[in-house]
Amino acid sequence: MNLTRFDELLDNEYGKPGTPERDAFEQKVINDIIADEIKKRREALGLSQKELSEKTGLSQYIISKVEKNIDNVSFKYITKIAHTLGLRIQLSVK
Repeated sequence: MNLTRFDELLDNEYGKPGTPERDAFEQKVINDIIADEIKKRREALGLSQKELSEKTGLSQYIISKVEKNIDNVSFKYITKIAHTLGLRIQLSVK
């Protein structure tokens, strides 16, 4: 049986680490994780998108875009939503 390592699959599909294609893929994965965590927390708190919109002062449209990871939403909005939900986003620079 011939097995392929996961990192080799990523390299073949999205390019080597540091290439624009790979960077874009990895950023999308991170954004998807953040979007999913925000939606799960909102639902766990029993809030509708409209109620979260009222608490944050952001439009329901923005809340929906963040939860669906649609377009490029400002990090300012993401952190405002996360803070309102009691979530903490950590960034590290190496």
